[in-house]
Amino acid sequence: MQPLADRLRPQVIDDMIGQSHIIGKGKIINRLIQNKTVPNMILYISNYIHTKL
Repeated sequence: MQPLADRLRPQVIDDMIGQSHIIGKGKIINRLIQNKTVPNMILYISNYIHTKL
């Protein structure tokens, strides 16, 4: 059985909810991912949770 975090982690960019102003179609992070040129960065999703890319 996979850990809960692995089961809940978005598998594709379209699985992420509520961040369309950053990762929506044509936005900078979406273009970086599509072009496979994502630099090291930390995204603060909310006051309590952050995601490291």
